[in-house]
Amino acid sequence: MTRLINFLVDKKKTIKKIFFTLFIILVYVIGTRIYIPFLDKSYYLPLKLPSDLKFLESIFSSNPSLCILSLGVMPYVTASIVIQLSQKVFPFMKEWQEQGEKGKHKINICTRILTILLSLGHGWTFVQIESPSLLSSDCIFQTLFFLTVGVFISVWLADLITSKGLGNGISILIAIGMVDKLYKTFEYLLFTNGL
Repeated sequence: MTRLINFLVDKKKTIKKIFFTLFIILVYVIGTRIYIPFLDKSYYLPLKLPSDLKFLESIFSSNPSLCILSLGVMPYVTASIVIQLSQKVFPFMKEWQEQGEKGKHKINICTRILTILLSLGHGWTFVQIESPSLLSSDCIFQTLFFLTVGVFISVWLADLITSKGLGNGISILIAIGMVDKLYKTFEYLLFTNGL
C-alpha cells in the first residue's frame, strides 16, 4: 500500500497527464456520436444493405450515420504525408523547410489548405456512402462544412493530447478509431452471425 501511495505522490504530473488524455479521448468519442445539426432525421438512418454486406459496413464505416467527427484526423494525416513527400520533389518547399520558423509556418499553411480540400473530398465520398439522397438536397454544403470543421476539431483535440497529455495525439485518435471499428466487427461476428 505504501508503494502505491509513494508512486501516486511521485507521479502526480504523469497521473494528471493520463487523466487529461482520457478526458480528451472521451470528448472525441462523444463527438463521433453527435449528429450533424439541422439535417432531416431521414438522413441519419443507416443504409439498408443486404446481410452479406453488413460485415463490410462494420469494417469500413467509421459511424453508422453522419456525425460531426466522422472523418476523424485522416484528411489531416493524408495532407501531412503529401506535404512531406512534396518537400522531396519541389525545390521551393525544400527551401521552406530550411528557413526555420518562417518556413515551418508556410508548410503548416499549405498542410491546412490541403486538409480543407481533402476534407471536402473525403466528406463528399462519405456522404455518398452513408446517405446518397443527401447529395441531391440543399443540405450537402452544410454537411460538408460540418465534416470539415470536425476534422479540425479532431486535429485540435490531438494537439491538446500531444501538448498537455500523454503520447502523440494523432496516433492515439487513430488507435481509438481502429478500436471502435474492431469492436463493431466483433459485435457483428458474435451477435449477428451467432458465432
